[in-house]
This record gives sequence, C-alpha cells and structure tokens, in this order.
Amino acid sequence: QILDKGTTHLSNAEVLNWTRRTRERYKREDEADKATGRPFKARPQGIIRSLNKTERELADRKYPYTRNPSVYAADGDAVGALAQLDAEVTEAVVAPLSQRALERDASAPGKVEWLEERMAEKGLTRTELLMVLNHAPTEVQILKNMIEDCERRFEDEELQRIVEVCVKVLRRDE
Repeated sequence: QILDKGTTHLSNAEVLNWTRRTRERYKREDEADKATGRPFKARPQGIIRSLNKTERELADRKYPYTRNPSVYAADGDAVGALAQLDAEVTEAVVAPLSQRALERDASAPGKVEWLEERMAEKGLTRTELLMVLNHAPTEVQILKNMIEDCERRFEDEELQRIVEVCVKVLRRDE
C-alpha cells in the first residue's frame, strides 16, 4: 500500500496494476452503493478520467511488460524480475572484475582498492534498474540512455552483456 507519494519507486507494471485495482474497487463500491440506495462516495474530481488515461497509456503494447506476463507478475509485483535482473547483471558485469583483479600483478599495491572501486561503479542504481525494468532494452544505444555516466562506468562489452541479460530475463515470453 502506498501511504505517501514519493515514498517508494514503482515500475510501470506496478502502476498499471494499481490503477486497474483502484478502478475496479471504485466500480464495486459504486455498485454496492447503488444496490443499497446509498449516495455515491465523493471522489477527487477527474480521478476516474485520470485512472483511465493512465491505464490506456501503460497498457500499450509498446511496453515490454504487456508482452511478457510471466516476467511481470499478474499482481504487478515486479520484485522477482527486478531481483533476477540485478543478480544476473551483477554476475555478467561485476563477477568478471574479480577475475581481472586476480590476473593483476600480485605484488601490485591497491589491488583490493582497485576491485572495490570498479565494483562500486558497475552496480546499477535503483533508478537505473527501474528504467531498465520498465523498458527492457534490446540494444546498447537504448541502454546507454538509461544509465548515468555510462561511457565512464561501462565498457561496450559490459553493456552488451547487460542487454543480453535484459532480453533473457525481461523478454522471455517474446
């Protein structure tokens, strides 16, 4: 339950499902009020229009979550997909850094610090993960627009691996 706006990040799929549930709840409440002869509950002006407009936009087939129902759970809880995406991106991008650190000269100073710095910059932020989850990019160029300071943080091969993970995890029904 969202108690206060701005307290959490929601994926487009979660907003779509919340919108549908809210609209259905209003419909049930109105039907119950009509059946019992009670006056309809007052709602914020334009809320139904706003819900319909939001649903119409977010239900568009241009979004990958509309074409991949097994990835984005029916209840709108994208936590599983987000966790899998994060884990697989980490495996594809961050894990190879450990191997590179091992290959560095054993006597070189700062080996651990080098690895820690690289690992910190390779992790996707919460906002970046959410954008990737919403759009499931299939091309590196699209992904680059979703990651802040992309050229400095990632090599082209790493970006390609992230795209491959996106396709595997977020577009498996296509």
